[in-house]
Amino acid sequence: MLFILIFVFSALGIFGENPDPECVDVVTRGYQVAAFFGGFPMKAEFKGVPIDLLTLHNQRVEANNGTFNNQSSRLILGYSDEVIVLPYFIGEIVAAGGKSHFLPRETGRVQLNSWIRSDRDLDMSSEETSANFGKLDPTLPSSRTPSSPATRCTT
Repeated sequence: MLFILIFVFSALGIFGENPDPECVDVVTRGYQVAAFFGGFPMKAEFKGVPIDLLTLHNQRVEANNGTFNNQSSRLILGYSDEVIVLPYFIGEIVAAGGKSHFLPRETGRVQLNSWIRSDRDLDMSSEETSANFGKLDPTLPSSRTPSSPATRCTT
């Protein structure tokens, strides 16, 4: 009985609030979700429930005195805990009437012109390397294998 209680309390600590039953395997492995938008790298431990990246972003902007950056990125996990960052711009910041205004980009594909080597802590201290990767639509998810647990887990 004691073993069952320890297991239940441990599971509650790991899983957080009501994880999706199909996500239990992913949750127990301790995966993290990472994003890079508005010039800020963000990551959070995946607990089987939706992660509010907008709240994380707003907290980060507030901590940086409201600084906004019009850059976002695709993150690709590499070998040996490397993360490859493919940055692109989500719009333009233009000066008009003595103020700066953000003009969001039109929908469609964006040009990927460079990459940055990073690590799991999203430390972007390496040099940005120029490359022509072509265009991608940032509103579409990356292709994933339908049988992978992460695909079933994220809806």
